[in-house]
Amino acid sequence: MAQQTDKPAGVLRSLDWWTIFIYVALLAFGWVSVCGASYTYGDTDIFSLDSRSGMQIVWIGTSLALGLFLLLLDDRFYDTFAYVIYGLLVLVLIATIFNPHEIKGSRSWLVLGPLRLQPAEFAKFATALAVAKLMSTYGFTMDKWKHFAAAVAVVLLPMICIVLQKETGSALVYISFFLMFYREGMTGSILFTGVAMVFYFVVGVRFEETMLWGTPTSVGKFVVLLAVQTFTAFMVRQATVLVDTWVFLRSDVVGLVVFQVRDTFRYCLGTDGSYGYSGGTARL
Repeated sequence: MAQQTDKPAGVLRSLDWWTIFIYVALLAFGWVSVCGASYTYGDTDIFSLDSRSGMQIVWIGTSLALGLFLLLLDDRFYDTFAYVIYGLLVLVLIATIFNPHEIKGSRSWLVLGPLRLQPAEFAKFATALAVAKLMSTYGFTMDKWKHFAAAVAVVLLPMICIVLQKETGSALVYISFFLMFYREGMTGSILFTGVAMVFYFVVGVRFEETMLWGTPTSVGKFVVLLAVQTFTAFMVRQATVLVDTWVFLRSDVVGLVVFQVRDTFRYCLGTDGSYGYSGGTARL
């Protein structure tokens, strides 16, 4: 009979290989896309570090090495230093706001000689660590306002810093945290508001310059205003249904209370309609 041991499984056996396969496939497809976008006819040296495709290979190798390093770290490290990592990244984000280097209208890049880094990308995993640390504390629940406000503040702080860096696209990624908040008990109205805000922003910016059938109104403004009116009408309709239901239930409850008080009062009076008190007998 084989002896059972409590020896934990090795690192390789505990990996989610499907996720790793999908990640590597996305890296390969991304590299091919970069090659196609930057390829010059007749150029055969796509692996040169002077080309965009060659530098992309360097970044892919760096990401794989960094992922392996993070994988080999003890999970208690993340639990212990979650807030420290989050605080350091927030400080870097604040410093990046005053970055003198502006690339394509954005100040979200730190230029360190030939190396350029975007702290907003590193802040994503730091925010995820901080949120996980906060929500794993004893007694945490989304039903308590102070707990919910603390979780939202952890997400909004780096998000605001990234917006101030004029990198709104990266900031919108942080909205995905609210999907997790909704799964943990956040009310759906807040999630709906966040999704609506993202929709308004993306549509408004994307179709800002497209005019509506030759009119001075842009398609972006028209669609956003139409969506606002539609969402408002839907919410008013839902609120009306809730109010009608509440009034109906309240009338039923009041009626039940009245009947119960009447029956109780009749029972106390007795069958002849009289009741006793210290001064004698009275009759209704």
